[in-house]
Amino acid sequence: MIRKLPLNLPPNIARAFVEDMRAYFAEEDRRKRDEIALRQLHVLREHQGPRQQALGLSDVKAMFMQMKITRVRAVDKPRVSLFSRKSVYGLRHA
Repeated sequence: MIRKLPLNLPPNIARAFVEDMRAYFAEEDRRKRDEIALRQLHVLREHQGPRQQALGLSDVKAMFMQMKITRVRAVDKPRVSLFSRKSVYGLRHA
């Protein structure tokens, strides 16, 4: 289960998290993947509230996986054009 994080992460921290998530899934070496997740674990712990349960490495990996799944679902869903009401396939938003 993924623990909830505060939604008030600074934009640069959120961007770094997404960049590291992409690097995590691009990396084939398991040890290097763990290093990427560990780097984000330390950053996220710095921004956790004092009453929140401490995050673990498995939590960061689960967040990476959940974000990847959510992104894939969002990209693969057909969208309806606001102007023509026709499905639009193949458009990807970065």
